[in-house]
Amino acid sequence: MPASKAYFMMILHAHMPYVLDIGNENPIEERWLYEAMAECYLRLIKIFDSLISDNIPFCLSISLSPTLLAQWENPATAKRFLRYLERQINLSESEMRRTEGDPEIAPLSYMYKKLYEDALHTFEDRCDADLINTFRSYQEKGVLEIATCPATHSYLPLLRPALSSIRTQINTALKEYTRIFGMPPSALWLPECGYFPGLDDILAKAGVRCTFLDTDTIRHSKPAPRWGTYAPIVLPSGLMAFGRDIHTAKQVWSSTDGYPGDFDYRDFYRDIGFDLDIDYLSPYLPGGERCYTGFKYYRIEEQDGKKREYCHDSAKRKISIHADDFIAHRLKQVRQTSQSMDSPPVICAFYDAELFGHWWFEGPLWLEEVFRKMADCKGHLEPITPREYIKQGHLLQTARPPSGSWGWKGYNEVWLNSSNKWVYPHLFKASEKMEEMARQADNYNIMDERALNQAARELLLAQSSDWTFILHNNTLADYATIRIKEHIGRFWKIIRQLETSSIDVKWLRRVEELDDIFPSLSYRDFYAG
Repeated sequence: MPASKAYFMMILHAHMPYVLDIGNENPIEERWLYEAMAECYLRLIKIFDSLISDNIPFCLSISLSPTLLAQWENPATAKRFLRYLERQINLSESEMRRTEGDPEIAPLSYMYKKLYEDALHTFEDRCDADLINTFRSYQEKGVLEIATCPATHSYLPLLRPALSSIRTQINTALKEYTRIFGMPPSALWLPECGYFPGLDDILAKAGVRCTFLDTDTIRHSKPAPRWGTYAPIVLPSGLMAFGRDIHTAKQVWSSTDGYPGDFDYRDFYRDIGFDLDIDYLSPYLPGGERCYTGFKYYRIEEQDGKKREYCHDSAKRKISIHADDFIAHRLKQVRQTSQSMDSPPVICAFYDAELFGHWWFEGPLWLEEVFRKMADCKGHLEPITPREYIKQGHLLQTARPPSGSWGWKGYNEVWLNSSNKWVYPHLFKASEKMEEMARQADNYNIMDERALNQAARELLLAQSSDWTFILHNNTLADYATIRIKEHIGRFWKIIRQLETSSIDVKWLRRVEELDDIFPSLSYRDFYAG
């Protein structure tokens, strides 16, 4: 890529907790995965294909969490996702009949029918029901760099008393990535951008070349980086860290000033799953329980205290305006910074992938417009991936960042507070026991090692930051509590059976089916020696 005045680096973070429930035919939480697949991942695939077809130069990076990949790999996911799409299409047809004659709502019911039919066509015909291979193909084309993150998306700063768990989270992620993609990743996304001093040593020793930190974590580094987040820093271990640009964050993430809050965009929270009669909806709902269906007919704007019907044409006009605004602000940043730097500035935009399509319905179309408009800025602003940036060998800033995250107030409060503090003693005790068991590796037979590998899976699953986040938000807190207790309970049952030489093989096989992840995981990773 030729030298330019500035580079634009977009990092999307794609993650889903392990919600695949083999023991339940239609669990409500499993819908989180299918909603993200239909509304986000498959729509991203469509825009990538559109950009490639039109020869638009673009590139970005996406971190695919090991738990998300594990669920994509499981054959049950494709089968259940197709059933989900079939129900959604049936609901759209029912909605078309119900809203027939309504000039505002009827076109929207048809829009949803097309959305889910497109998802079905893209998944079956374009992707051959294999999202991993599809994303791999983009990496091979050079338009996408796939990063990883700790195995079950654990929040690492709060696992510091259990360093063996941190090492295992990272090593398992790297092994799984290499198994799936045939090569090691160069970049690792830290869940919630959570960092603590010394973590870079663990990452560097594991072979990670770069990671991503929040704005204030970079700014408060010692010495203060001369160019702020416009250039990555190099930590004492040699690990490189890119910093989140605060301006791109505010324009998209801000609940008050961000684009997704525009009055003409679709309101996520107003859903027919809570508006219509339950008897009408129940055939399309998991267990007949009310939940978000994905059918949302209203825009964010209110008029006289009432929501106005959504108009996709109005929203599309705003998409173009907001893409223009986004590019204009990036070019302004380029003018303000490029002349005073020894190398081209890099503007790093970090977002959760599910924002595009799921939370922000218009997000994928906005993303496509941004890259189309950026193609006209060649020589001034060009997209780049972390791997390509590293290859260019720019002068870098050396600094030591403090602890930090992109969570509330920049620290740990979201994942450690009165609602979830009870979780950590259980995680620390189990991690200590796992390390103790791993030290005795020479004493185990094949069945013992099989059981210990499953105990390691249960511990990693209990360490997911999703559960403590849900407890903090008090959304489906009962579900999060059950999941933590299930995984910790299975862990200790396996340990007791090992210590009493009474492994229940039938029960163990069932647990392996329920929590079928990370075939490359080894309990030995818990012992650093």
